[in-house]
Amino acid sequence: MRNYLRTTIANEELVGIGIERSPQHTYPRHQQDPADDPVDEDATPDSDDDAAPWPFEEEGMPFRRRHRLYGSFALYGGRVEADNGSQEMLDYFEGYAAATENPLQLVLMGMKMMRVRESAAVRLAGMLPDRERMVAFEAADVTVAPASSDLLSESVLESFAVGTPVLASARNEAAVEHCSKANAGLYYGTREEFLECLQLLTTDQALRESLGENGRQYIDQHYRWDAVVARLERLLGRIRGR
Repeated sequence: MRNYLRTTIANEELVGIGIERSPQHTYPRHQQDPADDPVDEDATPDSDDDAAPWPFEEEGMPFRRRHRLYGSFALYGGRVEADNGSQEMLDYFEGYAAATENPLQLVLMGMKMMRVRESAAVRLAGMLPDRERMVAFEAADVTVAPASSDLLSESVLESFAVGTPVLASARNEAAVEHCSKANAGLYYGTREEFLECLQLLTTDQALRESLGENGRQYIDQHYRWDAVVARLERLLGRIRGR
C-alpha cells in the first residue's frame, strides 16, 4: 500500500519583478557603432562639445543610429536558440518578409546560440547592457516574445514599460495574461496569426500608440518596485499570521 504526501498551499501571491524605466536614455556620443571601442564617459574631454552626451532626441533614436536602423523593425530580446521559439519566429518572419512589401526588419538582441541565416531583413545586435536594452525596446515598433515557457516574461514587461506593444506566443500563458490584462499586445498560435498580427502592429500607428500607452499604465500600476515589494510584504504578513 502506497502512502501519498498531500500538501496544501495556504498562502500564495504573484509577486512578479520590478521594472523601472528611466525618463531619458543616452549613449556616449561617439560610440555610434557596435564595432567602436567603448568611450570612457568619465574621461576629461578635449572640448566642451565632447563633454556633452549624445542628446536624447526621440524615443529609441540612439539605438537606431548606433545600429543604422532607418525604418520600422521588430525586436526580440533574449537568447537566440532553437528550443525557445526563436527558430519558429525566424521561420515565420521569413514568410512575412516574402509575402509583404512592408520593409520591416527583425533585430535580435541577445546571445546567439544557433545558426542564423543572414539577410537584409534580420539584424544581430548582440548582447547589450541593461540601459541599452531599454533604449532598444523604446526604438522598436513591436517586441516579439516567442518563448513558450518564460514564466517571468521580463522582456514583455520591459517593452510595456517604454510603451512598445508586444506580439507574444499564445503558448506562453504568462505573456498572454500580461497582454490581455494590460491590453498592450497581441498573441499568435499559428503562422497565419503571426503574419496578420505583425502586419497590423507595424502598419497601424494609432493602434501601436494606444497599446503602448496601455502598457506604460500597466507597469506603473502593477510592476514598479514599490508595488512588487508591497505584494511581497503582504504575502509575508499572511504567512506570519498563520
